[in-house]
Amino acid sequence: QQEAARQTIALNALEGKPSIGVGLDYIAVGKRSDASPEHNGRDILGPRVSVRVPIYRDKYHAREQEERLKILALETQQQQQYLQFRSTLDQAFADYEDGRLKFQLYQEQEATLESTGQLLLTDYSTSGRRFVDLLQLEDQLLQYQLRSLSAVVQTRNARAAIERFRY
Repeated sequence: QQEAARQTIALNALEGKPSIGVGLDYIAVGKRSDASPEHNGRDILGPRVSVRVPIYRDKYHAREQEERLKILALETQQQQQYLQFRSTLDQAFADYEDGRLKFQLYQEQEATLESTGQLLLTDYSTSGRRFVDLLQLEDQLLQYQLRSLSAVVQTRNARAAIERFRY
């Protein structure tokens, strides 16, 4: 589209210049039988010359300005699409890294809670107390496992978005 607009500008520049035309007109004339004019039945051959001088150049300037603005609009649109693509790709990379870090954090938290759970279970089996704490710990462990799965989904979705733009 930009190249077409550039070609229109070049054509407009040519149309805005003066032009000279040279031609030859030929008219076939048949003989008249009802009268006898001079050169009766003789064909007519007439040279023709034309000169065109564009006096009002405003229309050519306006058309050129319109095409230049069209080129600028297309360049702006192209830049906007590139920035949107870049933003989407950067967001996908950020989501991937965020999901990866969350997964790592939740795995560490799960390991800590499991070791704490072993201590609470040992304490409960020997003394029979802190059962509520053990249940709360198991609930927290389940919450971290769910968050860990959510982080895996986030990284997979981000990776799929990155792969989509790869090709």
